[in-house]
Amino acid sequence: MGTSTCRPIKPIGWFRDWIDSFTQVFQSPQKLILSIILINLCIAIPLAAILSIWFDEAYTLNTTGKTVGYALRQAIYFEEQAPLYFVLMALWRKLNSSIFFARLFSTFSISATLYIVGLISRKLFKQIHPGWVVAALALNPFMIWAAVEMRLFALSILLSSLLLLCFLKGYLDNSAAARWLHLGVAVISLYTHYFLGFSLVAYGITLLCLRKHRELWCYCGFMTFAGISFLPMLSVILINQVSTWSGNPTTASYSFSLLENLSLLENLRISFGAALLYLLPAQVGEFSPVAWRLLRLLFLVALLGLSWVHRRAIRLQTMTVWIFTAALATLFFTAFELFSLFGLNDSIQHFRHTTSLLVPALFSSVACFALVQLPDRRRLLTAWLSSLLLLYFSSLYLTFSPLAKPGDYIRVAAYLREQEQKNQPVLVFNPEVEMALSHYYHGVNQLIALPKPEAFQTYELSSLLLKREQEIFDAVSLAVSKAQQPESIWLVTDTGSLKIQSDYQQSYQILEDFVNQHTVMQSRQDFYGTTVKLLHLTDF
Repeated sequence: MGTSTCRPIKPIGWFRDWIDSFTQVFQSPQKLILSIILINLCIAIPLAAILSIWFDEAYTLNTTGKTVGYALRQAIYFEEQAPLYFVLMALWRKLNSSIFFARLFSTFSISATLYIVGLISRKLFKQIHPGWVVAALALNPFMIWAAVEMRLFALSILLSSLLLLCFLKGYLDNSAAARWLHLGVAVISLYTHYFLGFSLVAYGITLLCLRKHRELWCYCGFMTFAGISFLPMLSVILINQVSTWSGNPTTASYSFSLLENLSLLENLRISFGAALLYLLPAQVGEFSPVAWRLLRLLFLVALLGLSWVHRRAIRLQTMTVWIFTAALATLFFTAFELFSLFGLNDSIQHFRHTTSLLVPALFSSVACFALVQLPDRRRLLTAWLSSLLLLYFSSLYLTFSPLAKPGDYIRVAAYLREQEQKNQPVLVFNPEVEMALSHYYHGVNQLIALPKPEAFQTYELSSLLLKREQEIFDAVSLAVSKAQQPESIWLVTDTGSLKIQSDYQQSYQILEDFVNQHTVMQSRQDFYGTTVKLLHLTDF
């Protein structure tokens, strides 16, 4: 009996073709990047369809829900922001007025950003497959959040990426066409998000630090044209908006004493800390915020140590990204310090306004890995991306597992419709919550905003606050006839982003006193960021 040789089983037919095509995807940077973008869309599009809006998005729906002229006027005088995003959104919504379609504008902006990031990665790091960078960004929780947010952040990230790509080609490769394109994107950026102007200044600082004086003079010439094109906004609109910001000052006065005021540390956290927050945004379970900040600092120290060990491998592209990121973070910090010094509205000082730092921060960290030679570089990148994806998926689950944005207004509206009876007014604190809930609630009773409905004329925090108990009685009296005095009312209150703010503490105390003194609670239902109570009126 003869012996037989065992041969490996080879895939046959369609399975072999599938294996070959799957392998080709990973061999082709272009196909791999498109595959990663598709994965991002597979996450973002269902979320865009499922998630309820919250009040920031409700503002966008109001601003862009009428004519283009209305969107332009509201963006400037009510939203107090640069108008281009809102004008584009108003035009976009002419195609379809649904909430889902409105969110797709942000979703596709993020998709375009990922493609641009792939081009930048090829430009900066010849030795690193662009798929590493695009994958790290595509599943970043902040990018997913921006992709399903009806605000300007996704478009701002896209424009910041375009600016970086055009700058690299225009002023490092001396492409005349790229310089003109950079000018065009710069003008669009200024009319989209004021804070993108810091990027334009940071690029000039980068050229100065790199001692590219010839390119710097050319850049200054192009930016002069950008500044001239921005004069209408600067001379009329921006001055008006700064005066409006000054009219809504922070409750805490600025102090140069660190013991008396921690604005210095807070502004450092918002500016320089934002770069690390974008890189490691995950919050896993009950992990301590202090421990998480220490982990981010350790990550920064590791990157600095890696750069020092391999400092001889630093090239022009690496220095360009590092200098630009540091300059941009410094400009944000300086601006936030000035805002604190002059008492401007503290809502301006928020890390979401630093979205232009996201892409440069990512490339700054990848630049450190690019210094390492093979095969250690591949091991580092594998460990880095694997750790990031683990944290990202954990964060995405914790963020989106409620399948609702803060407020959970779809479920709140459904609960009210199921449980309500006629002549049970629905009191909602505050007007922002009522504005968001009104997109889903179409029951038999009237929504009554406390203290009064939003007029959409000028944004003032004071108009959103309860100052005395009588405002509650007045709101109900205006909404119902005396022949049909209600025996019970519904009370809908935010238990998330508003309740934790110090400005709202007095209003919540007034509400609590009203409930304790004039009502008996019949039922209570808690939702994600919202509480709904049915209250029997004991005296009215």
